[in-house]
Amino acid sequence: MTLTEIIDDVLERDYRLVVVGGVDAEGRELLESFFRAQGAEVAFEGEGGVDEEGDGDNRSISAETAVLYRDGARRADADVDSLTEYVRRDRGRFETNRTEPPLVAELTSGTTTIREQSRGQMLQGSRVIEHLAWQSKTGRLHGGFQRFSRFTKHIPTRNLYRRLGESGVDVHVHGVPNVEVEGSAGLSVHPHTEEDELRTTWFVVYQGEEDDAALLAQERSPDRYSGLWTFDGALTTEVRASVESQMSDAVE
Repeated sequence: MTLTEIIDDVLERDYRLVVVGGVDAEGRELLESFFRAQGAEVAFEGEGGVDEEGDGDNRSISAETAVLYRDGARRADADVDSLTEYVRRDRGRFETNRTEPPLVAELTSGTTTIREQSRGQMLQGSRVIEHLAWQSKTGRLHGGFQRFSRFTKHIPTRNLYRRLGESGVDVHVHGVPNVEVEGSAGLSVHPHTEEDELRTTWFVVYQGEEDDAALLAQERSPDRYSGLWTFDGALTTEVRASVESQMSDAVE
Protein backbone atom coordinates (compact mmCIF):
# COMPACT_ATOMS: atom_id res chain seq x y z
CA MET A 1 0.00 0.00 0.00
CA THR A 2 1.07 3.57 -0.56
CA LEU A 3 1.42 5.90 2.42
CA THR A 4 -1.75 7.71 1.34
CA GLU A 5 -3.67 4.43 1.25
CA ILE A 6 -2.43 3.48 4.72
CA ILE A 7 -3.56 6.83 6.12
CA ASP A 8 -6.97 6.65 4.44
CA ASP A 9 -7.51 3.07 5.67
CA VAL A 10 -7.01 4.15 9.29
CA LEU A 11 -8.99 7.40 9.02
CA GLU A 12 -11.99 5.70 7.38
CA ARG A 13 -12.70 3.14 10.14
CA ASP A 14 -16.40 3.35 11.12
CA TYR A 15 -16.68 3.79 14.90
CA ARG A 16 -19.61 5.10 16.95
CA LEU A 17 -19.63 5.89 20.67
CA VAL A 18 -23.01 5.94 22.47
CA VAL A 19 -22.97 7.68 25.85
CA VAL A 20 -25.95 7.08 28.14
CA GLY A 21 -26.48 9.17 31.24
CA GLY A 22 -26.30 12.71 32.47
CA VAL A 23 -23.05 14.24 31.24
CA ASP A 24 -22.30 17.88 31.98
CA ALA A 25 -21.19 20.36 29.32
CA GLU A 26 -17.48 19.93 30.09
CA GLY A 27 -17.76 16.14 29.94
CA ARG A 28 -19.57 16.29 26.61
CA GLU A 29 -16.89 18.57 25.17
CA LEU A 30 -14.09 16.30 26.41
CA LEU A 31 -15.64 13.11 25.07
CA GLU A 32 -16.67 14.62 21.73
CA SER A 33 -13.26 16.19 21.16
CA PHE A 34 -11.31 13.05 22.07
CA PHE A 35 -13.38 10.46 20.24
CA ARG A 36 -14.09 12.51 17.14
CA ALA A 37 -10.34 13.06 16.85
CA GLN A 38 -10.13 9.24 16.72
CA GLY A 39 -12.67 9.17 13.90
CA ALA A 40 -15.65 8.04 16.02
CA GLU A 41 -19.14 9.49 15.82
CA VAL A 42 -20.40 10.41 19.30
CA ALA A 43 -24.05 10.26 20.40
CA PHE A 44 -25.52 11.20 23.81
CA GLU A 45 -28.74 9.39 24.77
CA GLY A 46 -29.86 11.22 27.92
CA GLU A 47 -30.17 9.90 31.45
CA GLY A 48 -32.20 6.71 30.99
CA GLY A 49 -31.03 3.36 29.66
CA VAL A 50 -31.65 2.48 26.03
CA ASP A 51 -32.19 -0.71 24.04
CA GLU A 52 -29.75 -1.66 21.37
CA GLU A 53 -30.72 -2.36 17.80
CA GLY A 54 -28.93 -3.47 14.69
CA ASP A 55 -26.33 -6.08 15.63
CA GLY A 56 -28.40 -8.93 17.11
CA ASP A 57 -27.38 -8.06 20.68
CA ASN A 58 -30.53 -7.12 22.59
CA ARG A 59 -28.85 -6.25 25.86
CA SER A 60 -29.88 -2.83 27.09
CA ILE A 61 -27.34 -0.13 27.74
CA SER A 62 -27.63 0.96 31.36
CA ALA A 63 -27.35 4.53 32.50
CA GLU A 64 -23.90 6.04 33.04
CA THR A 65 -22.41 3.71 30.40
CA ALA A 66 -20.51 4.39 27.18
CA VAL A 67 -20.58 1.76 24.42
CA LEU A 68 -18.25 1.62 21.43
CA TYR A 69 -19.46 0.15 18.14
CA ARG A 70 -17.40 -0.69 15.08
CA ASP A 71 -19.27 -1.22 11.81
CA GLY A 72 -22.48 -1.64 13.84
CA ALA A 73 -21.15 -4.30 16.22
CA ARG A 74 -20.82 -3.69 19.96
CA ARG A 75 -17.12 -3.85 20.85
CA ALA A 76 -16.57 -2.43 24.36
CA ASP A 77 -18.28 -0.74 27.32
CA ALA A 78 -17.03 1.72 29.93
CA ASP A 79 -18.28 3.65 32.92
CA VAL A 80 -18.94 7.21 31.76
CA ASP A 81 -17.31 8.94 34.74
CA SER A 82 -14.14 6.83 34.55
CA LEU A 83 -13.89 7.32 30.79
CA THR A 84 -14.36 11.09 31.10
CA GLU A 85 -11.66 11.30 33.77
CA TYR A 86 -9.22 9.34 31.59
CA VAL A 87 -9.85 11.67 28.66
CA ARG A 88 -9.41 14.71 30.91
CA ARG A 89 -5.94 13.47 31.97
CA ASP A 90 -4.92 12.12 28.58
CA ARG A 91 -5.93 14.72 26.01
CA GLY A 92 -3.13 16.22 23.91
CA ARG A 93 -0.41 13.94 25.27
CA PHE A 94 1.90 11.61 23.39
CA GLU A 95 3.11 8.87 25.74
CA THR A 96 4.56 5.39 25.31
CA ASN A 97 3.69 4.01 28.76
CA ARG A 98 0.09 5.12 29.22
CA THR A 99 -2.48 2.49 30.27
CA GLU A 100 -5.62 2.81 28.19
CA PRO A 101 -9.09 1.72 29.32
CA PRO A 102 -10.29 -1.34 27.34
CA LEU A 103 -12.77 0.79 25.38
CA VAL A 104 -10.04 3.20 24.26
CA ALA A 105 -7.66 0.32 23.52
CA GLU A 106 -10.35 -1.28 21.35
CA LEU A 107 -10.72 1.98 19.43
CA THR A 108 -7.04 2.62 18.90
CA SER A 109 -5.60 -0.95 18.84
CA GLY A 110 -2.28 0.71 19.54
CA THR A 111 -3.00 3.29 16.85
CA THR A 112 -4.17 6.87 17.35
CA THR A 113 -5.63 8.90 14.51
CA ILE A 114 -4.31 12.40 13.85
CA ARG A 115 -6.65 15.03 12.46
CA GLU A 116 -5.72 18.60 11.61
CA GLN A 117 -2.74 18.72 13.98
CA SER A 118 -0.24 21.57 13.99
CA ARG A 119 3.49 21.32 13.36
CA GLY A 120 4.09 21.74 17.08
CA GLN A 121 1.91 18.73 17.89
CA MET A 122 3.62 16.71 15.17
CA LEU A 123 7.03 17.57 16.59
CA GLN A 124 5.90 16.36 20.00
CA GLY A 125 4.88 12.98 18.58
CA SER A 126 8.09 12.73 16.55
CA ARG A 127 10.20 13.29 19.67
CA VAL A 128 8.55 10.37 21.46
CA ILE A 129 9.56 7.97 18.68
CA GLU A 130 13.03 9.45 18.29
CA HIS A 131 13.51 9.03 22.04
CA LEU A 132 12.77 5.31 21.67
CA ALA A 133 15.57 5.08 19.12
CA TRP A 134 17.93 7.05 21.38
CA GLN A 135 17.24 4.74 24.32
CA SER A 136 17.85 1.62 22.23
CA LYS A 137 20.78 2.87 20.10
CA THR A 138 19.94 0.07 17.65
CA GLY A 139 17.43 -0.51 14.88
CA ARG A 140 16.38 1.66 11.94
CA LEU A 141 14.82 5.12 11.90
CA HIS A 142 13.26 6.82 8.86
CA GLY A 143 12.46 10.52 9.03
CA GLY A 144 10.47 12.31 6.33
CA PHE A 145 10.91 16.10 6.29
CA GLN A 146 9.10 16.89 3.03
CA ARG A 147 11.94 19.26 2.07
CA PHE A 148 15.57 19.05 3.16
CA SER A 149 15.49 22.70 4.24
CA ARG A 150 13.19 21.71 7.12
CA PHE A 151 15.86 19.30 8.31
CA THR A 152 18.74 21.73 8.03
CA LYS A 153 16.95 24.75 9.52
CA HIS A 154 15.71 22.95 12.64
CA ILE A 155 19.06 22.63 14.39
CA PRO A 156 17.87 20.51 17.38
CA THR A 157 16.41 17.90 15.01
CA ARG A 158 19.46 17.95 12.73
CA ASN A 159 21.82 17.45 15.66
CA LEU A 160 19.63 14.73 17.17
CA TYR A 161 19.56 12.71 13.95
CA ARG A 162 23.33 12.91 13.53
CA ARG A 163 23.82 11.82 17.16
CA LEU A 164 21.41 8.94 16.62
CA GLY A 165 23.44 7.81 13.62
CA GLU A 166 26.66 7.98 15.63
CA SER A 167 25.05 6.00 18.47
CA GLY A 168 24.38 2.92 16.33
CA VAL A 169 20.90 3.61 14.92
CA ASP A 170 20.58 3.17 11.15
CA VAL A 171 19.15 6.62 10.31
CA HIS A 172 17.55 7.63 6.99
CA VAL A 173 16.51 11.20 6.14
CA HIS A 174 14.02 11.82 3.31
CA GLY A 175 12.93 14.96 1.47
CA VAL A 176 12.93 17.03 -1.70
CA PRO A 177 16.52 18.30 -2.17
CA ASN A 178 15.86 22.05 -2.20
CA VAL A 179 19.10 22.44 -0.20
CA GLU A 180 22.14 20.20 0.08
CA VAL A 181 22.31 17.69 2.92
CA GLU A 182 25.33 15.48 3.43
CA GLY A 183 25.22 12.07 5.03
CA SER A 184 27.38 11.19 8.00
CA ALA A 185 28.24 8.22 10.19
CA GLY A 186 25.10 6.11 10.46
CA LEU A 187 22.97 8.68 8.60
CA SER A 188 21.90 8.25 4.98
CA VAL A 189 20.17 10.91 2.88
CA HIS A 190 17.46 10.06 0.34
CA PRO A 191 16.28 12.73 -2.14
CA HIS A 192 12.77 12.51 -3.58
CA THR A 193 11.09 14.32 -6.45
CA GLU A 194 8.31 16.88 -6.29
CA GLU A 195 5.96 14.19 -7.65
CA ASP A 196 6.60 11.69 -4.82
CA GLU A 197 3.90 11.37 -2.15
CA LEU A 198 6.70 11.68 0.41
CA ARG A 199 6.86 15.40 -0.49
CA THR A 200 3.58 16.02 1.35
CA THR A 201 4.11 13.39 4.05
CA TRP A 202 5.53 13.77 7.54
CA PHE A 203 6.76 10.46 8.94
CA VAL A 204 8.99 9.07 11.66
CA VAL A 205 9.24 5.29 11.56
CA TYR A 206 11.32 3.28 14.02
CA GLN A 207 11.86 -0.44 14.44
CA GLY A 208 14.35 -1.73 17.00
CA GLU A 209 14.96 -4.90 18.95
CA GLU A 210 11.98 -4.29 21.25
CA ASP A 211 10.06 -1.30 19.88
CA ASP A 212 7.90 -0.57 16.83
CA ALA A 213 6.54 2.92 16.35
CA ALA A 214 5.44 5.16 13.51
CA LEU A 215 4.06 8.65 13.05
CA LEU A 216 2.58 9.14 9.59
CA ALA A 217 0.56 12.13 8.40
CA GLN A 218 -0.04 14.27 5.35
CA GLU A 219 -0.39 18.02 5.06
CA ARG A 220 -3.95 18.09 3.74
CA SER A 221 -4.50 21.75 4.53
CA PRO A 222 -1.90 24.47 5.10
CA ASP A 223 0.27 23.52 8.10
CA ARG A 224 -2.32 20.98 9.28
CA TYR A 225 -1.63 17.25 9.30
CA SER A 226 -3.89 14.20 9.34
CA GLY A 227 -2.83 10.58 9.68
CA LEU A 228 -1.84 8.17 12.45
CA TRP A 229 0.47 7.48 15.37
CA THR A 230 1.05 3.79 16.18
CA PHE A 231 2.95 1.27 18.26
CA ASP A 232 1.44 -1.66 16.37
CA GLY A 233 4.22 -3.83 14.94
CA ALA A 234 2.37 -4.95 11.82
CA LEU A 235 1.24 -1.44 10.91
CA THR A 236 4.71 -0.01 11.57
CA THR A 237 6.21 -2.67 9.29
CA GLU A 238 3.68 -1.74 6.59
CA VAL A 239 4.57 1.95 6.83
CA ARG A 240 8.30 1.20 6.71
CA ALA A 241 7.86 -1.10 3.69
CA SER A 242 5.97 1.62 1.84
CA VAL A 243 8.67 4.20 2.60
CA GLU A 244 11.47 1.89 1.52
CA SER A 245 9.67 0.89 -1.68
CA GLN A 246 9.81 4.55 -2.76
CA MET A 247 13.54 4.95 -2.23
CA SER A 248 15.72 5.17 -5.31
CA ASP A 249 18.50 3.29 -3.54
CA ALA A 250 17.58 0.00 -1.90
CA VAL A 251 17.89 -0.54 1.83
CA GLU A 252 18.15 -4.10 3.10
